[in-house]
Amino acid sequence: MKFKAIIFDMDGTIIDSAYRWQEATLHILKTKCNFSHEQAISAIQQFEGASTYDSCAYIKMAYKPKESIQELIKAKDEYVFKHMDNLVQFIDGFQS
Repeated sequence: MKFKAIIFDMDGTIIDSAYRWQEATLHILKTKCNFSHEQAISAIQQFEGASTYDSCAYIKMAYKPKESIQELIKAKDEYVFKHMDNLVQFIDGFQS
């Protein structure tokens, strides 16, 4: 079978990935900024809707982890991609 097109979706059209990015931000706050779980949960709301770069730049500026912005982005990306295969949720109404 020859395909005419392949769709790659990571923005919420088919796969609901927002929660994975939120988990990654929590992970960064806890592992790179030494936040407790409660502190990370309290801080996470300010990152809702922010790009990976913007959230990592803010974390670097506000919380001063030793890692560079690029290292924070890499850590966040690695966390998401490591956990993406587990419990991926499809958008309501999507049929595979």
